[in-house]
Amino acid sequence: MLNEVETPEFKEAAELARKWYQAGYINSDAATSNVFPKDQAKAGKAFMWTDGMKPGKDKEEEGYVGHPLTQIEMTSPTITTGDASGAMLAISRSSEQPEKAMQVINLLHSDKEINNLLNFGIEGKHYVKVEGQDNIIKLPDGVDANSRTYNPGAQWQLGNQFLNYLWDNEDPQKWEKFKEFNAKGVKSPALGFTFNSQSVKNEIAAVNNVNKQFKPGMTSGAVDPNEMIPKYLEKLKAAGIDKIIAAKQEQLDAFLAKK
Repeated sequence: MLNEVETPEFKEAAELARKWYQAGYINSDAATSNVFPKDQAKAGKAFMWTDGMKPGKDKEEEGYVGHPLTQIEMTSPTITTGDASGAMLAISRSSEQPEKAMQVINLLHSDKEINNLLNFGIEGKHYVKVEGQDNIIKLPDGVDANSRTYNPGAQWQLGNQFLNYLWDNEDPQKWEKFKEFNAKGVKSPALGFTFNSQSVKNEIAAVNNVNKQFKPGMTSGAVDPNEMIPKYLEKLKAAGIDKIIAAKQEQLDAFLAKK
């Protein structure tokens, strides 16, 4: 375990962000803005942004922003505990009909018609199939990205993606490439580990407050990293970050010892 802000990689990234900010590549309100980058792109106010990547992500986003996009993969795919747990569906313990809820989840992962009804809407109204293609769809004539009436944009989230239709701007081999992408993912050594933070919950709250104060300005390039990183580190130390790191390292060591 380590303190990210102490690493040379953090300083290097902060210095690059500062350089881009001063050059005007990063919007001046980046440290305080709550607008999603893709909303900025849809409004014609962004030419590039970072995002979690996967095969065909650019074509998925095109349907939202309304103009062509190209993705550039900057890192190799990885598999972490957060990736695995973030992609899971669960039934609330307060559910009054857990068996019915499980049946719905099962249908979303096995019934192609129901899966695509939820993800894309009603055939002939919200989309039409490309002639001669059972799995390729497009918007009906006269409908574009701004006038469509059904677009939850959560195809990755709801049900079995491999049952999903593909838009006519997507790669027909998308799902084959997706399987290859998943297969080459590098597993984190800590895959499956979850930190029990109860013993340092006060320190975590204090560190989170420090991060809120410093990190947005640092990662957006709005402040000078050479001036602010020492102050950032001082505040983190005072908040108890070393105690958090030690507790997490101890638990991780015990987890790895049992594997």
